[in-house]
Amino acid sequence: MSKLKFYTIFSILNILLTLYITICILGAVILMFCKLFYTPDILVFTGLIIYTVCVILKLRLPKMLINWSDKHKNSLINKFVEFIHNNPQQKKFILPLSFCFDLPFILYLINIVHKVGILFHMFLTYFIFYAGGVLFFYLILYRELGIKDGKIETFF
Repeated sequence: MSKLKFYTIFSILNILLTLYITICILGAVILMFCKLFYTPDILVFTGLIIYTVCVILKLRLPKMLINWSDKHKNSLINKFVEFIHNNPQQKKFILPLSFCFDLPFILYLINIVHKVGILFHMFLTYFIFYAGGVLFFYLILYRELGIKDGKIETFF
């Protein structure tokens, strides 16, 4: 795979991940705070269930991506995963750049929270409500690649 194809797929995947996470958060917020249902209990419960399903699906995406790339050997996703797998030096480029996709959300949280004592709360909010963002996706992807190689032991 050429570097141009790799960077193109990498950028498209990052944009799609950011859109997915944003839509999940907005969908859950709309369900929880708009009056779509008449009872507030059903409203909050429905929003939390949908958001939890979206976060669990996001945490499962790297495993699903690797399984899909194993099934379809000549696909672009397979070539992308194999390029990441075979070029460990790309990790130094992928992780900081994927963190840059998370920067707008982090800057938004810093803008909301002005006090220095609440920085822990900001990062806790980042990992819980944003599910770790795009950077967390690539960390899990590298973990799944390590499990596939047998370098990392699974918990279960």
